[in-house]
Amino acid sequence: MHHSRALGSCTIVVLWVRTLSSESLNQPSQLPYLAPPRRPPMTLPPPLLSDDDTPFADGDPALGTITKTRKKKPRLYKVILHNDDYTPMEFVIYILMRHFHMSTEKAYALTMAIHTQGLGICGLFTYDIAETKCSIVLNEAKQQAHPLRCTIEAESPPEDDEE
Repeated sequence: MHHSRALGSCTIVVLWVRTLSSESLNQPSQLPYLAPPRRPPMTLPPPLLSDDDTPFADGDPALGTITKTRKKKPRLYKVILHNDDYTPMEFVIYILMRHFHMSTEKAYALTMAIHTQGLGICGLFTYDIAETKCSIVLNEAKQQAHPLRCTIEAESPPEDDEE
C-alpha cells in the first residue's frame, strides 16, 4: 500500500512494508507458489543433404570412408627405487607408505625385494605423475642426507588388440 502527495514540484511516495514473521512463513497458505519456468521444446537441426537433396546415410559412399576413432591409452612409466648400502630400510618404508600409499606390510615386502634384488618398482604412472613422484622422493632423501636413488622407466608399449 502506498500514498502519494504532491508538494510543489516534488512527489513523495510512502511505502508501507509488511514484514512476515517466521511463524507466518511456515504456514502453506502464506507462501506464494512460483511455478518453474517452462522451456521451449528442443528442436533438432535439419539433416545434412547430399547434392540430390536426399539425406546422407551412414556408410554412404558420397561421404568417403568411415573411420572409427579410439582414444589411445597413455603410456605408463615405472617409478623404480634402487638399493644402496647407506639408506636405512625404515626410510624406504616411510617413503613407500607416504608417497606411494602402501600399507606397512606391502612397503616392508617391497623394501626387502629392493634390498635383495637391487631395485623395486613402486608403481606405474603417467609420465608427469611418475616424474613428480620421483623428484619428490629424491628431494626428501636429499633433505634427510640419504643417497637413495629413484628413477623412471617407460613400460613396454601396450599391444594393440585386434577386433
